[in-house]
Amino acid sequence: MQLINNDGLIKFDQQLPVYNFFYPLQAQNIEKTDPKDIFKIYDEIDTQKLKNRALYFHIPFCETICNFCPFIRGLYKGDEIVEKYVQALLREIEIKAQLKSVVEVPIGAIFFGGGTPSLLSPEQILRIGEAIHKYFDLSQLQEFSFEAEVKSVNREKVAAMKEIGVTHARFGLQSFNQFYRDLFDLTATLDQVYNAVEIFCEYLRYTSFDILYGMNGQTEDDFISDLQKAIALGTPTIDVYPIDHVVTQIKLHQKSKEAGLPPKSAMSRFSMNVLLNQYMRSNGFLPHNGHGYVRAPKEELLKQPVVTDYYSFKYHEYVYGHDDRDIIGFGVGAISSLNGYVITNTSNRSKYIESVLEQSTWDMLVSKHAQRADASRGVILHLPYHGLVEKSRINWEQVYPETLENLQQLVDAGLIEEKPDRYEITQIGWYWYVNVMYYLIPQQEKRILNSFIVQQLRQPGREVKKEQIVLMA
Repeated sequence: MQLINNDGLIKFDQQLPVYNFFYPLQAQNIEKTDPKDIFKIYDEIDTQKLKNRALYFHIPFCETICNFCPFIRGLYKGDEIVEKYVQALLREIEIKAQLKSVVEVPIGAIFFGGGTPSLLSPEQILRIGEAIHKYFDLSQLQEFSFEAEVKSVNREKVAAMKEIGVTHARFGLQSFNQFYRDLFDLTATLDQVYNAVEIFCEYLRYTSFDILYGMNGQTEDDFISDLQKAIALGTPTIDVYPIDHVVTQIKLHQKSKEAGLPPKSAMSRFSMNVLLNQYMRSNGFLPHNGHGYVRAPKEELLKQPVVTDYYSFKYHEYVYGHDDRDIIGFGVGAISSLNGYVITNTSNRSKYIESVLEQSTWDMLVSKHAQRADASRGVILHLPYHGLVEKSRINWEQVYPETLENLQQLVDAGLIEEKPDRYEITQIGWYWYVNVMYYLIPQQEKRILNSFIVQQLRQPGREVKKEQIVLMA
């Protein structure tokens, strides 16, 4: 990927075809560690530098397997397996709660993801919530998010969410266009969407949902129609993502090909991103991170910031944040992102349940990274994704020299602006925030990400054309 230093909007010769990624990357320095010894790693965490942390809980069940989704999940096949999984999840909470470094740091954000957490019964939601309140310090909790699938939403479940402290409901709407809903294998009706939004708004402070764009064959008129209907739902925030063809299921590629849908070029997708930003701003919304929009008050709209701080998705302050915050994950495939280590739970659901319940341990993938990687996170992640980084938050002597060199190149190219106390992303830079993240990571880690992309693109049946990535030959 080449940075283009010119006066136009096109600042790179290609668009990185993956849109969000964890950093530090885990595909390096992987250690084969006995699961019973992995917990010793938590004793090495310097909790003194942590202001607070986030908790992530993964619920890997879905009523519908949507073919655009890259996350770990399995088809819901009855209440018995869900109950077994809840028991295992509660046991993992109990086990980790015995570790001093896990429980002594206050919790700032909680996220239930999936899969479909709303498949849990009200009683199961309450049991997990009770364990969280029992074992963790929630005195600094600012946000508690719970993902849902609208078919499984009812008042009893949302009331249980509220009782355990949930503040934000989040669900995947993706598109109002029935053609694309069918293409994605979405089975919920729009009436069920409207019903769920009504219930969420009745019980919880915030409701948000996802909209996808850049699908093969999608026109700008299709996109604007989705945005109009999304805004009309009345929720305070909306997340709008470009579809990620590198990690969607092969089935979606096959269905798109069978339907004769022409691929969207990288240039066309970039134009849709510019259109998105202008349209949302003209309708009273401002970006609050790389893909999220919030309804803003008049005084904030008059300022027209590139990225507003009027609202923040707190959980993503940990995912795309600084080294004074970390994440502890629970459940199948859950990631714990710690200073010095990334630990990922096994993605095998049956093995996870069996080993946790019978052996009080489970398989985990552990990778170790350098202190420089943690020190560089605020520059690599927070600056592009949240739009700024305070200089005082960064230990500049520990940041990768290559990252500092690339940061200056981005300043020179007009994507980043340096101010006395901070760096801020410019409007043009915000259009390219994913490329900016990629550009700031060291070359060795770029190669790891490139290798993953190439591996994905080589899968039989994955239809991604050169023009969907390359902007300028």
